[in-house]
Formats: sequence, C-alpha cells, structure tokens
Amino acid sequence: MQEMMQTPARRPVPWLTKTMASAILSTKEVAMINDRIRSARLLRGLSLDELAARLGDISKQGLSKFEKGHAKPNMARLIQLAHVLEVKPEYFFRGEEGAATFTLIGPARWSKPHQAQIVEQLREQLERYNALEQWFAVQDERAAPPPAQSILVSAADEVEQAAATLRDDWRLGSDTIFGLLDLLDLHGIKVALLRAPDSLEGTMASVNDGEQVVLALNAGDSAAALRCFAMREVGRWLLELPTTMSPRQREVAYEQFAQAFLYPKSQVHADFGAQRRSRVHAQELRLAMQRYGLSAAAVVDRLKTLGLLSSAALKYAVTAAQNLDAQALDTRPAERPSRFESLVYRGLAEGLYTASRAAELLQVSLTDLASFSGKVSA
Repeated sequence: MQEMMQTPARRPVPWLTKTMASAILSTKEVAMINDRIRSARLLRGLSLDELAARLGDISKQGLSKFEKGHAKPNMARLIQLAHVLEVKPEYFFRGEEGAATFTLIGPARWSKPHQAQIVEQLREQLERYNALEQWFAVQDERAAPPPAQSILVSAADEVEQAAATLRDDWRLGSDTIFGLLDLLDLHGIKVALLRAPDSLEGTMASVNDGEQVVLALNAGDSAAALRCFAMREVGRWLLELPTTMSPRQREVAYEQFAQAFLYPKSQVHADFGAQRRSRVHAQELRLAMQRYGLSAAAVVDRLKTLGLLSSAALKYAVTAAQNLDAQALDTRPAERPSRFESLVYRGLAEGLYTASRAAELLQVSLTDLASFSGKVSA
C-alpha cells in the first residue's frame, strides 16, 4: 500500500484539469472540437437537421462546417451545443479515443443511425474509463482482451465443452457466478451499460482491431437478461464455429454457450438429475433461477437442450416458467461493472476533481451522488 501511495507523478489528463475559460486552443485541439461536436450529435442520435432545429439559430450547413472543421465555434456556441446535446462543455475538450476504430461484432440488427449512436456511446464511456486508468497508471494491471475466435468448435455438440473450457481457463469451477460483469472486466472485456433502444440486447465491439474489446449492454434490461446477453456476445467473440453452420444455427450455439457457462451441465444434473423427467415442479425452476441468476425460461431452455424433459414435462415447464417470470422474481441486484466506479470514487476521495465531475463520470445526478455518499458515511 505504501508503494502505491508513493508512485511517480501521474500522467496529466487534460479533461480532468483544464479550465476552459483560460484555454488557448492549438490547431490540434480545434480539430478535436470539430470531431467532438459530431460525436456528441451521434451520441444523442440526432441528424444535422434535428440538431439545427433544436438550436434554432443556425442552419444544417452551418453545423456541417463545424463538424468538418471548416469553421470554429466560439465559446458561447460550445456552451449552447453542450446544453442541447446534454453534455458538459468540457466534453468538447477531452477524448483521446476519437481516432479509434470501433467495429460492432455480430449481425446488423440496427439501422446505420442506431449503429452510429451505439458506437459513440461506447466511445464516450471508453474514453472516460481509459483516462481514469491512465491517471492512476493502472493500465498494466489489466488482463489483455481474449483473442477473437480463440475457442475452436468443430460441431454443435462441442459448444457445451467450449463453455466448460472457458470456466476452467478462468478457474471458476462449477460455482455460481456473482458479479459477472466484473469478472469479464477482470479478463480484459470492458463493459458499457448504454441508454439504448429495446432492440439492443447486447453487442461486442472490437477497438482498433482487438486492441481493446468492449461489451455493450442495455442498461434497461433485468439482471437475468444482462447475464445471458453478456455471455451470448462473449461466445460470439470467442467461438470459432464451422462455416457450414447457418446464421440461425450459429445464434443457437451462442445462446447455448451462454447458458452452459452460467449454469454448468454438472450443476443442472445435480439439481434436476441426469435422467429424462416426466414432470418438474415449479419450485425446482424457482430455486435454479434464483441460484444461478437466470430467468425461468432460460432454466427450462437449459433442461430442454440437455434432453432432460419429456414432451409433457416440457409443456408444463414452459407454462410454469412463464408464470414465474411474470412474477418478476429476479431479486438479484442489478448487474453493474464496479471497477470504473471504484476509480471514480478513488479520484473523488483524493480530491482530484469535484463532486460535479464525479457525477458526470458516473452519469448520475449530484443529488444521487450526495445521497449515496451520505448513506455510506452514516
């Protein structure tokens, strides 16, 4: 601990320390501002026409000049843009990730505007995370992201073993996984919870050809859904499936990988037996879903995949699962990656920035931040 407190001077992070009012902009900074205006617009999912309409005193063409670097906005305009785009004015002066290339992994589920919005949300969250890591000089402590398609699956029946292999590699045994998103972060997969349309269940993004890997999830989903969607997308990144598989077969394989990772076959057999059942009790499903953080429907799907249900048992289990899931029995706390939050509160405790800045980094209100701090101190 003593050594950590005596580390060399931290690398400066401009967006944490710069006072905009006294900033003298270099050519590079001006170019950065132009890029950031476009990023902020895409972040909010707005077209140039829509942003111009919200501003009310500038045309689409005028905004386009800002974004292309053909004109430089003054400070009053930046403050106006910040207000309309719901960002802090400092947003336009920070961000070393602007040149990073983000590639969404998976089927094209969204329109190009939605894809652009997802990418900009990822970019915005990743730059804050990377800046904090640079500030505290902890980049070298992180595991490298796992290589894409690093687990070979030659046939559909090998998916189960692929999930077991990953558990072995991560030394998880067959235990219930608590804090899944923190586990992924520990193994080099950063996690971003996005304000996204319901159509976003999850997607992986490769940054600069795998230099970093980011998992995007919908912050509005339940804890059980987040866990399944997260591991489905991790499977999409890690598994090398046969090229002969159809798109539908591939999706089934990714779903099976997620369920097998979260609820290992050995544990399913321990809970439900290894023989085909002619009937299951709803309470069995309830206990399994609560123990492993899955929806009842996912538990039933797991039993079906492993061939443990007769047709009559499957029909009953599906109905029971629908009733259980309708009761919203997901009592686990919401899945949230905590490492980023820990770094933010560390900086706040050391007086590196204000409570306002901490609230911005955490994307919460000052009231919520103060409320949480008060509960802890009490």
